[in-house]
Amino acid sequence: MTRLTEARIEIADRHTTFYYLQGTKPVTKPLPIGDASSYCNSYGKISGDGRVEYSKLSGGRPGAVLDKMLPVYSDAKYWRRYLQSSPNERLVWKEALPIVVTLKPRISAIAPTDFPGKISPVPRVLLYPFGWSTWISIRVTGEHGIEDLISLVLQLFNARVFQLSGGKDPLSLQGLFDYVSEGVRADAFKGARTQDNEASETALVVTVLSKHGGSPALGALGADEQKQMRSLVRPVGAPSNRPFNEMVFRFGLKEDTDYDLNYMIADKLARFVWMEKLLKSEDRNHQWLNCYHQNTFMSLAQAWHFEGLLSFSAKLKPKQPRLQEILDTALERLESPPFRNASLRAFLELDPVKRAIQRAQKP
Repeated sequence: MTRLTEARIEIADRHTTFYYLQGTKPVTKPLPIGDASSYCNSYGKISGDGRVEYSKLSGGRPGAVLDKMLPVYSDAKYWRRYLQSSPNERLVWKEALPIVVTLKPRISAIAPTDFPGKISPVPRVLLYPFGWSTWISIRVTGEHGIEDLISLVLQLFNARVFQLSGGKDPLSLQGLFDYVSEGVRADAFKGARTQDNEASETALVVTVLSKHGGSPALGALGADEQKQMRSLVRPVGAPSNRPFNEMVFRFGLKEDTDYDLNYMIADKLARFVWMEKLLKSEDRNHQWLNCYHQNTFMSLAQAWHFEGLLSFSAKLKPKQPRLQEILDTALERLESPPFRNASLRAFLELDPVKRAIQRAQKP
């Protein structure tokens, strides 16, 4: 019997706006992030102190929801591989790296009735000069089954389970996204006149980090188990019509004895990762698996924002030089990503992504 003892869930939305990038002159308010010099200088302050109060960049104005600002490469292992160099504030504009921002309100989540584990959400914002994501990272601990994990994900997406500190009624996931986005618009952009474009999909990455007992081998999954896995990577709306095997990305070679036990199941922007070779309690496997999970989410979020940037700017004319500079980076990183894992390969095969790249390639 498979029993999980730790899992991680990452959930994010995506908003794109050209508030800072459309005018002829750089915009410095409410935050100095609208051109290369301002963004790099601001990032230098954040990187130097490691954690900077929002008000120190906003000229003393307190934030509605944004609290403390951190460099995205605080843990630089992924970004070193992505950038193929040591990450620093001189690269952040050219490479379009986000700022990680903590939130003022404390946010908790209600687990399903009789859920045997514990859930610990950490909400943050990935803030770009051209948009943002509300990012909810949830650690699941305590012994539970795969069915419990699936039930949790379904409840996170389909019920009012998010509670704000001081708030009266729980919020749905979309309600939480809306609440945070309203504050981000006020704190970092032009308030109600930000004119941001919100993606219709939600990014989701679920990885099992530790377990005991058996494992869900792909070849042993019956119709009911496959249906459950489908719901895990599409917790909202009608299930995918794709054959299950087309949703599976295996890690390793066919001749490997554990070929059926190391895989990712992907559907649009959702991923479920089971990596048996790193679930063994030896050496630094847990650390490496946690790194793989974080890399999966961060590479997906970065590429997704680049696709949104290219798509949203397709009909925008003329394009200011500082916007074109970031568009060039977005196209280059999608055409030839220096760090290409299974999740990113699946993302690049999506039709909307292919169309965005093709449109951007035309002179």
